Amino acid sequence: MQLIIGKKDFFLRAALLGALAVSSSVQAATPGRPAAKDANVSWSLAGREGECTSLDVLKKKFPDLGEVKSPYQMADKLKAKGLKAEVKEHWLGKRPSVEVRVPDKDVYVMFVKTDLCGRK
Repeated sequence: MQLIIGKKDFFLRAALLGALAVSSSVQAATPGRPAAKDANVSWSLAGREGECTSLDVLKKKFPDLGEVKSPYQMADKLKAKGLKAEVKEHWLGKRPSVEVRVPDKDVYVMFVKTDLCGRK
């Protein structure tokens, strides 16, 4: 009898966690938040200490990519070169950031909207 109650408790907790995950994903898609893929957005690179850096740094690190203006453009250029580039959007309150990853090359680049640089 104890085992059955334990299983019910486990399934109840799993259902609650699933409901929380769904509600948090719905919250992330609320219309009040700006779309990170907006073409009018100006991007910068996020530094380790919270500072922002110009995208010109990417020209030095990846000269074969040419000029990069957004994380999505960088991912597209990397994919065109045959690399597996992943894009992951992060939301830190009202401060969206986008990470471009190329695990095979140990490349992890974090982009932030330029107009949010310097804000805490």
